[in-house]
Amino acid sequence: MRPPIASSDTAAPRVDLARGADGTLVVRLAPHSGVRITLQQFEATAADSALLAGRWEIVDRAGAVVARPGSATYRGGAAAGPKGGAFALSELLARLSADIAGALRNLPGGS
Repeated sequence: MRPPIASSDTAAPRVDLARGADGTLVVRLAPHSGVRITLQQFEATAADSALLAGRWEIVDRAGAVVARPGSATYRGGAAAGPKGGAFALSELLARLSADIAGALRNLPGGS
């Protein structure tokens, strides 16, 4: 695995983002678990729409899957232009994040 591409050093749990050799985004949530995210599609189109299709796995520190993997496809409208596309993609990422957060809360010991 490559070195982290971002890190947060706040009072909240430590979060490291890394990219696996296959391009998979890995979000490590110290000290117990992480989330491996693979995006098959993440784009805003010229037709003023946005699409995010991906899957995720919740893993322990050793990389073993600890919960049933999830997948989702989200579509949204986008205003014309780069700013509209960026905003629409951000909204789709927020939906993905909410689904992953829900899966983490459903783990034993989740809150």
